[in-house]
Amino acid sequence: MSCSIAFCDDSILLRLAEKLDSLGEHDRSAVEYLRFAYKNPDDALARWSLFRAGRELEKDRNFHGARAIYKEIVEKNPCDSFALAGSYRSAVSFFNEGLLFRVVDFEPECKKLDDEKFHYSSNYLKGWAFFLGRDYTNAESIFARIPDEFADSSALFMREKSHDGLNIPKKSPILAASMSAIIPGAGRAYLGRWGDALIDLIAVGGTLGGGYATFENDRTFAIGLLILGIILYGGNVYGSYVGTCWQNEEIQLRFYEETRNHVNRRPEELYDY
Repeated sequence: MSCSIAFCDDSILLRLAEKLDSLGEHDRSAVEYLRFAYKNPDDALARWSLFRAGRELEKDRNFHGARAIYKEIVEKNPCDSFALAGSYRSAVSFFNEGLLFRVVDFEPECKKLDDEKFHYSSNYLKGWAFFLGRDYTNAESIFARIPDEFADSSALFMREKSHDGLNIPKKSPILAASMSAIIPGAGRAYLGRWGDALIDLIAVGGTLGGGYATFENDRTFAIGLLILGIILYGGNVYGSYVGTCWQNEEIQLRFYEETRNHVNRRPEELYDY
């Protein structure tokens, strides 16, 4: 026989794990990969199976569990290819959680390795961390140190997008609020929202003007209108400030999503065995 009875039985675990992965049952797939790795610790596929368990937990967004498995891989042998892959995937898990400072500070366990692919891959991921954090200056600097051909010219693409990020037009929330404080609705007009600007102008101007016009004849009604007008006026100023912040945020998010959708190779796609 080409394999022992025990191994032939255990190989079913790998097929089961792959099937569960294809069905989207990533947590259960991870269990089967772990079962194979722990039952066959000396097998050539043991470390690969352990790594696959970590990848399944990543897919299930159990990043803490994935890092625990990658840590085990690195501790057993910090200088082989699976340790490099585990180190990189640990950093990716921090990236996917939005813990960008952990990505920027990332260093492999084994300092003796001189692996060019790993060096470029880790810098590529760090560049993405700066890009996601909107530090486009540092992102462009890091991508510029990576060869253009790396990851299907993705580094070159990201260098250009980082430069574009430096020139994203931004509206000033303080200016918008100040404009609305002088002329109600002017801050909305500054954002290009002319309909909202007209509504604010009519609402604030109408209530304050109505309160002033009726003050002599019906002071109670007039005071009510003036109070409402002041409230609307404050909302007009605050809304202009917040609306500008939201619009700036939407532009940044669209820019990031557009970049992710058009780049040849996302950082999560590297070291995905």
